[in-house]
Amino acid sequence: MRIISGTAAGRRLRAPKTDLVRPTLDKVKHAIFNSLGASGETGRVLELFAGTGALGIEALSRGAERCDFVDVLPASCRAIRENLRTAALRERARVIQARVPGVFKRLQEPYDLILADPPYHTVDHEDWLPALAKSRAIKGETIVVVGHWKKKLPEEQWGSLYLLRRRQHGDSMFSIYAVECE
Repeated sequence: MRIISGTAAGRRLRAPKTDLVRPTLDKVKHAIFNSLGASGETGRVLELFAGTGALGIEALSRGAERCDFVDVLPASCRAIRENLRTAALRERARVIQARVPGVFKRLQEPYDLILADPPYHTVDHEDWLPALAKSRAIKGETIVVVGHWKKKLPEEQWGSLYLLRRRQHGDSMFSIYAVECE
């Protein structure tokens, strides 16, 4: 697992030694950022179920201003901090050890990009996407990327979030949502 592009390209990232973390494959990460274009390279980013921090670190390496990483596991939070040091991106990041969706009450400002690749078999979209759609983390221009298993598609709309497109890579898929403007 490595950083694909930007200022930290080529640096290897480590994963915590636990079966509870399933790092996003490099080919899927590459496809996500190709689909996002410039949206994946600017602004404030939030990575939920961060695990290794690979998605948020990729965004930082490509030019995002800041990234907040959220994961409930202490081992994941340690791995994210180490990966941020390895990538020399620590000063533009914050690691929050918390559960999703509980963390939404703590987040006061909106993000430009929200990346979420939760564990496919233990986290249901219904458990957190409705709360995200109602949270202060969302604004009119927010893009949300949700990783999921190809056999368990999230709904096409969650509150103000509506589906723009889906992409499949093997058993992995990701859905990209935007905020519906009223």
